[in-house]
Order: sequence, then structure tokens, then C-alpha cells
Amino acid sequence: MSYLLAISGHPNKFSRPGFLIQALARHLYPYQIELKTAYAIDFKADAPETPARLNDLLGLIRNARGILLLAPVPKEDLIGSLKMLLDRLPDRAFQYKAVLVVGSGGFVGETQDLERSLAPNLQRLAAHLSQASVHIGVKNWVFVEDQSPSLTVATEARLADTIRRFCGQTTEALRLSEAA
Repeated sequence: MSYLLAISGHPNKFSRPGFLIQALARHLYPYQIELKTAYAIDFKADAPETPARLNDLLGLIRNARGILLLAPVPKEDLIGSLKMLLDRLPDRAFQYKAVLVVGSGGFVGETQDLERSLAPNLQRLAAHLSQASVHIGVKNWVFVEDQSPSLTVATEARLADTIRRFCGQTTEALRLSEAA
């Protein structure tokens, strides 16, 4: 089964971005595409297991159909862990990979700042940014008492459309990589 790789720059695996990863996986199900996830916080520079984890991550990137980068917005809000991880990846690691940036938190207008801050890394990694980023802010969530947060109906529809288009773009990127 083919898969997309979500690389999360969020510091908490069980916060709203964790539920966002679950929503992304649900939207991939009709396309028979699995979602694998890596968390930037698991790649601490001083940890002895980090080189082996980075090697495993490079294998996941190489075999992924596309990459979803989940980053906190605003960029000052802990994007540092994602940026540090991207800094440690070798040049052209995302070559022939469609990449979608998914910003969460903050405000829609701050998404452009996020894109600008990631641009040097994504260019060095040869990422194929084939569509506009997606922003999932606080107003895109529904909170009901002690239940897990869920996305609004409109946000679910927008996410489904984005995933449909992104899956089409990953198919095209896959053809390019096979031709190379």
C-alpha cells in the first residue's frame, strides 16, 4: 500500500494537531493511501538514537508518495523543532515529492509568514510545493464538553477537497520520479 508521510513540528502528539493527523488519515482512506507520521520532537540533536532515527526517516521519505508538513502557526510558536529537523535532512531529500504545508493554530494571515520561514529549507530539499498551504485555526474546531475536539463540517469538506487534489498531485510527482 502506498503512503503519505506526515512530519509534525508540533510539540504535543496528543493535542489538536494529533486529532488533525487522524482526520487526514480518514480522508486518505478512500484513496487506499496510508498515513505514516514522524514527529520532529523525536529527533533531538543530543539523543544517541537520533542518527538511526534520521536514517529511518530518510527511508520513509524516499518511499513516500508525498509529504505533509504540519507546522504550528505563528512560526514563533515552536516551529523551531520542525525547522531543526529539516535543517538536518540532506539536500534534495524531498526531490520528486509533492509537499503540502498544513499550518495549525494562529491566524490565516500568519500562514504566509510560515511559508516564508520554511521556504529556504524546502528549496534546499527540492520540495515540489504544488498547491497552496492549508490553515486549520482554532475556529475550525468544535469543542463539546469532555469529548475529543473535531473539525467543523466546512473544514472537513475543505480538507477532503485538499486531500483529493493532493493525491492527484502525488500521482503526477510519482510519474516524474519514475521517469527520472
